[in-house]
Amino acid sequence: MKKCILNSNKICDNCGECTICDLDRNKKCNNCGKCLEKEGYDTKAIKINEIIQKEQFVEEKELKKVLEEDEKEYKSLDSYENNDTSTILEDYDDNFSDDKSYAIENNENIKIEYIDDVDGLSEIIQDEERLSNIADEEFPGLIKLKGTKSYKE
Repeated sequence: MKKCILNSNKICDNCGECTICDLDRNKKCNNCGKCLEKEGYDTKAIKINEIIQKEQFVEEKELKKVLEEDEKEYKSLDSYENNDTSTILEDYDDNFSDDKSYAIENNENIKIEYIDDVDGLSEIIQDEERLSNIADEEFPGLIKLKGTKSYKE
């Protein structure tokens, strides 16, 4: 049984008195704290000693079921790591990172110049009006000068 928060000797009968604003009896309390400030309390300085929770918010059977499912999933992940397929994928990743032929820098048909390599370009990029006159941003971070040929052409 829940006790009334306004009268500790009384059992709560859901009268609604505790939800009425102390400053305006026609409003519901929205926990703004202005009533406490009016009484001289600094609402930011109120210390909370503890938060009372229900003793058991998860049933023991449910908890055991979840733990068993987690254990099964962990074992399946462990067996996956020992699987030959994962080894093949790791080898593929290693080969891909070692072989730089996929990198755009190694493609002879594409000329790349970095912003820091061109004198004055970083200043132009920071001035959006000047930049819009001479270049278009194709994608975020990819700026193409106007009047230059596309690499597809």
